[in-house]
Amino acid sequence: MNTTQLSLFSDKLNIRRCWTYFIEIAREAFEQLFPQHGHQSVVFNSNLSKLNEHAKTFALQCGILNEKKSKSLSSRTSHLSFTHKTMQEFFAAVYLCENKDQFERIIVPRYQTQGTDAYKMCINELSQTFIFLCGLDVQLADKMSNLMNHKLGMNNLEFSGYRCRSSDELRYQLTDLVAQGVQEADKNDFRDFCLCLRYIFFCADDSQIMCNRLIQMNQLQLISLTLDSCRETAVTMCGGLLLEQCSQLQELHLKDIAMAGGLSLQHCVQLQNLTFCRVDLNGHELLLPDNITSIDLKDVAMAGGLRLEHCSQLQNLTLCKARLGDHEVLLPVNITSINMKDVALTTGLSLQPGSKLQELKLHSVKLSDIKRLLPDSINIIDQSSVTMSGGLSLQHCSQLQTLTLHSVNLGDHELLLPYNITDIDLDMITFTRGLSLKRCSQLLKLTVRRVYLCDQKLLLPDSVTSIDLDEVTMSGGLQHCSQLQDLTLRSVRLASKLLLPASITNIYLNSVVMYTGLSLQHCSQLQKLTLTSVQLGDHELQLPDNITDIDLNRVTLTRGLILQHYTKLQKLTLRRVKFVDKDLSLPASITNIYLNDVNMYTELSLQHCLQLQTLTLTSVRLANHGLPLPDNITSIDLNDVTMTGGLSLHHCSKLQDLTLRQVNLDGQELQLPDSITDIDLHDVPMTGKFAMQLQRCPKLRGLTLRFMNLQRHLIQLPNSIIKIYLLNIALSVKCVLALVDQLENLPHEATCEMEYCRVEPSNKHKRILKRLWQSSKLYFNFREDLETKISIKKT
Repeated sequence: MNTTQLSLFSDKLNIRRCWTYFIEIAREAFEQLFPQHGHQSVVFNSNLSKLNEHAKTFALQCGILNEKKSKSLSSRTSHLSFTHKTMQEFFAAVYLCENKDQFERIIVPRYQTQGTDAYKMCINELSQTFIFLCGLDVQLADKMSNLMNHKLGMNNLEFSGYRCRSSDELRYQLTDLVAQGVQEADKNDFRDFCLCLRYIFFCADDSQIMCNRLIQMNQLQLISLTLDSCRETAVTMCGGLLLEQCSQLQELHLKDIAMAGGLSLQHCVQLQNLTFCRVDLNGHELLLPDNITSIDLKDVAMAGGLRLEHCSQLQNLTLCKARLGDHEVLLPVNITSINMKDVALTTGLSLQPGSKLQELKLHSVKLSDIKRLLPDSINIIDQSSVTMSGGLSLQHCSQLQTLTLHSVNLGDHELLLPYNITDIDLDMITFTRGLSLKRCSQLLKLTVRRVYLCDQKLLLPDSVTSIDLDEVTMSGGLQHCSQLQDLTLRSVRLASKLLLPASITNIYLNSVVMYTGLSLQHCSQLQKLTLTSVQLGDHELQLPDNITDIDLNRVTLTRGLILQHYTKLQKLTLRRVKFVDKDLSLPASITNIYLNDVNMYTELSLQHCLQLQTLTLTSVRLANHGLPLPDNITSIDLNDVTMTGGLSLHHCSKLQDLTLRQVNLDGQELQLPDSITDIDLHDVPMTGKFAMQLQRCPKLRGLTLRFMNLQRHLIQLPNSIIKIYLLNIALSVKCVLALVDQLENLPHEATCEMEYCRVEPSNKHKRILKRLWQSSKLYFNFREDLETKISIKKT
């Protein structure tokens, strides 16, 4: 605006004279910002504008609007826009002040939808208009803030039950916006006003005075209060005065706060969730309301103790590095979950008679007597690094189902368990009296890691279905466990032969020495066997007929692996397996084969494997033999494989995916079937016949070539090709131009990426660029630094 334009707005008399024009402009600003249907408009067609010619001329002359006329000779339309969106939002606020009914008729219905995106749209569209409204009509601004709080409350339903970063960010955004509105109202001399804010989130950088004002302003409707690292603010606001009337407060979250006068929350009768992190109460007692349901205290010093017996609705209690002094904590009857970490309890916690506690988790906790925390109702116990001088007796816990103990010192006491426990996980525990689980008739899952039994036996019930043992000495078999299905042994020392029941379905053995071999013929239900670093000695691996999946890693088979009579075997994985006298024989039922670092002394014949679909060979030596394949195979992946007899694929009529990396074909031609759809070659010698053969693959869609020399070959592509990727390829200019021609003539979209490709002769690159520039069907990016990179897209 120039000086004349500014003088117009500085004189109130001039504004009153032109008020009808201003209202017309304000109406246009409002309708473009908040249309009944569709999105906001910052630029709008002058022909569709409702501004009369006088108001339009006035707005253009005053510099309120800008006009951009069309350059078209056939159309004389023009587009209008406010000089800045902020000015448009100001005039929209003016219009709302003059037409208050438009708030309920237009604004409220526009933001009826729920969800995070809807709330963000509401805040983004209303924020600046709201601030202007605070300086014009603070009562109407309060209605708008109430609308935004309502939207946030609807959005918080998605976060109900837990805290999340998204919820905190939304609350902080709304708090900051309302704080700006308060400042705007102050500048315009409004007094005794209120701006609705039910969810307050203040950080250390925010104003202490503003935080106090917002809490005072919304005491009767405040739902959530979060103060993060604002120590000085907390000293002035949390002495009890400001929160005494917060009868609707449901959530209180304090972090890095010091409170000189303590904190009384007894009047907050709706408070449900309380979270303290590094809060200093300065020796005062924390007074809580009866209806609180969840308490989370982290690194809190409570010299005055913690009284919870009156909190009849309390369900979850979490204490981490909490210092409770010499005070005993008496817990209410209805509490269901206790989680404590790094807590020293001098006097301890006590449960009232009839407690409904179900879950107890202790980590690095010192307890003199844990019996007081173990009612009959408990069903989950998780303890880590806990010292219990009185042992652990759980026989009376008739509802206990899950027990987890890690680095727990039981002393010389026996672990006494109830009959109906179903899941036990023990880690780094010494049982001086052994571990007898025979009486646990409902036990289903047992996990034992680094447990020392002091030469005692591990006695198991018949009901167990899953066993996982790690670094345990095992004597005796498991044949009596008639329900056992999953067995996992890692670094287990077997004092005798491993005897297993017929019901077992899955076996995983790692670093296990089996001097007497592994006989599994009687395991009629066994489906999957995994052996890693297992020593079988001179014994043959005997398997049941029904096995479907075998995975062997670092296993020496002195008698080979004879599998042809296992008619249900489908998947075979061998990694670093040594065959001494005999080789590998496979059944016709096999569908998936993966061999890694395996030496084959005889031919790997797969022609009889009529069900084979996927074959993966890595670092496999096939000696002086080829690789005969069945007709039905669909995927082949060969990496670092030597085949003196070449690789014949023309008969594989269902082959779709072929990947060859550093494969030596011994000079033989690679013939492809018509069914191939994807080819990936890495450092494979290319012949002219193969380059021409690609054109005869009518279903080929993807071609990837890496680290190859194509300077003497022209690749002929089929019309079905969609994607070509060339990496570190030596190309001739003629070859690149041929690719460009073929891409241009394709009947569909396709892309060609060439990275770190060497195009010779290098001084002829301009020919490629010229050819690409001439094409109206190709888009390309070209960069030439140390190497040439070309990206071509056919549209």
